[in-house]
Amino acid sequence: MAALKAEQKKIARDAVASNRCASPLPPRIESDVAEVAKKAENYYVQWENLETKRIASVRSQRNPAIKYDIRLPSSITPNMMPPICPCGYHTSGIPCYHGAAAISDKFGVNRLYEFVHPNLRASFWKEQYKNMQLDLPSTAEIDALPADPTICFPVALLPPKGRPSKNPGKRLHSSREDGTKVKKPRCCGLCKAHNHTKANRPFKQ
Repeated sequence: MAALKAEQKKIARDAVASNRCASPLPPRIESDVAEVAKKAENYYVQWENLETKRIASVRSQRNPAIKYDIRLPSSITPNMMPPICPCGYHTSGIPCYHGAAAISDKFGVNRLYEFVHPNLRASFWKEQYKNMQLDLPSTAEIDALPADPTICFPVALLPPKGRPSKNPGKRLHSSREDGTKVKKPRCCGLCKAHNHTKANRPFKQ
């Protein structure tokens, strides 16, 4: 029950944060888009046709030999998607550096957020918490429910006895088993001979 209450508080905080968000993008996505826009300044764009500006060849200032062709629409419509780029970063839902450079050159950097995937925008974030019920039933109501045989709860396992070993799950071998230590031969405590011991020495003084 305590874990459910902790999760309830976390969801409630996220719901409040989504309602307070006045930006078209959530704070984390907005910071990612701002970083992409800053990195896009290091790329220069060359349009195939300056009048239409549909296909752009984007090159990096560090390595101008590599270019990426970006195709943009003639105008911005609702629920725009990131432009497809051979680099593959557009699959994250945010325009890549090459696409951001082309968008900023054609439409302006202030309209870069309109090319973010709709599922990453603040409107979709707020829709997830709309009309959400966060009330948890009491313990008495949960106990009054009939038992469901299909629900299996994990068995609580007791911790093993003794101090935890450095390599749990593996058997610790002694030095004699590993062969790193040789067993010393027994000797007599009086004459230090190895053919007998103090108890069974052949002659006793």
